[in-house]
Amino acid sequence: MTPVVLGDLAVLAVPAALPTLTVVGLRVEAAALVLPVGALLSTAASYAAIVTGTAFAPWLLAVDVVANLLAAALLLTRGRFVRVPLLERHGGGRSLLLPACAAAGGAVVGLAGLARHDVDWDARSIWFLHARLLLAGGHTYRSALHSNAYAFSHVDYPTLTSSAVAAGWSAFGGINYRHAQIVVALIGASLLVCLACLVARCLSSRRSPVIAALVAFALVLACYGVAGVGSIDGYSDLVAAAAAVVAAVALLVLPLERVTVTIGVLGCWTAGSTKQEGLVAALIVVLLFALRLVVARGVKQAVLAAALAFGPLVVWPLFVAADAGGATSGFSGTSSARAAQSHSVRLHLAVPAMEHQVRFLVAFLVVSVLAAWVLHRRRAEGRFGHFTLLWAFFVADVAALLFTYVAGSLEIRYWLRSSVSRVMVLPRLILLVELAVWILLAADATRCDEAASDRTVSS
Repeated sequence: MTPVVLGDLAVLAVPAALPTLTVVGLRVEAAALVLPVGALLSTAASYAAIVTGTAFAPWLLAVDVVANLLAAALLLTRGRFVRVPLLERHGGGRSLLLPACAAAGGAVVGLAGLARHDVDWDARSIWFLHARLLLAGGHTYRSALHSNAYAFSHVDYPTLTSSAVAAGWSAFGGINYRHAQIVVALIGASLLVCLACLVARCLSSRRSPVIAALVAFALVLACYGVAGVGSIDGYSDLVAAAAAVVAAVALLVLPLERVTVTIGVLGCWTAGSTKQEGLVAALIVVLLFALRLVVARGVKQAVLAAALAFGPLVVWPLFVAADAGGATSGFSGTSSARAAQSHSVRLHLAVPAMEHQVRFLVAFLVVSVLAAWVLHRRRAEGRFGHFTLLWAFFVADVAALLFTYVAGSLEIRYWLRSSVSRVMVLPRLILLVELAVWILLAADATRCDEAASDRTVSS
């Protein structure tokens, strides 16, 4: 990795380090969230630059400075550094360092494809073009929102990966697609490591971290297998999908603790700031989280939490709708090809194409049902959330994608051929995470029963 690439990453990571530690604490997930939080700060700067029609770099500096001042103020007033242990330990003392290292190892293997300079079409025509527009200034990006010449580029997309790339370009080396490819891939890898660490928390402190480490390593590798070349070619689909599943595990599965909920909110913000499918996924997670809170803590807390988690995400689409009439997007408008295709024809073509992307569902169902049976017999769900909410997330997201294909304006055969493998990354990640969670909980429950039996025999 060249010094210029390290500089691009430092532009994101260094300003985000203190804010991340402030809201997450010194947990293993904090290291994995530094790059995504840095990307969120660059997103805020990009929105400010576009709304005001001014340069991007000064806004990036201003946002970073304000975020760090606020973080420092919170640390000074609350004394967080005094109360947070140097190496956070889960539950009764089991360190998550081993699962975190295993997940990082899986990410290193998954990123092997970065050895090739492989920047695909959408990366050039959407994400990196948007970064170039930002680098030219907010007024340039705002003009593109009004121009039909940029309809192919979906300039109405949120700007997280584009602004992260532009941040590096503005500080080191200028425009370089190879550097941009690496930055986007590492943001996705960071989110997958964070996801694996969250899943590892489903194994209680009574068990050795070895099982959690094995599952974390396998989960990250499986996620890369699902994402394929899209994980390293500059595309943003894996970033949006991984962030959405991070949010789902934190908000729908793990205990309702302050730091865990904070990680979930950061995941929602990251997914919803990356692309429109991520925005829909974030909305689904927030609604399911609100449903969980209604049952656990009442309607008032559910409404407040949902507003905090999703409120900031509506700023960009509202601005686009107000300033550019919704912008010009390839998914809207009219087309002669669309007029010749009925909803039933589009549905008939979309369903098998999407179904093919989850062809391992049968094997998943067998293992998941067996694990659920083990847990039911041992009553092992304990303090965790409702695991059926992950299934609800899967069903709702697939339904939203299917509706988009049926109601959209693009010629359906071309659209499916060019996008279905990418937009179905999120549903497949949900299935992988559900499987990993059930395996860990079933293993935990089985070992707990064995320990109880040993104590009974010895007594």
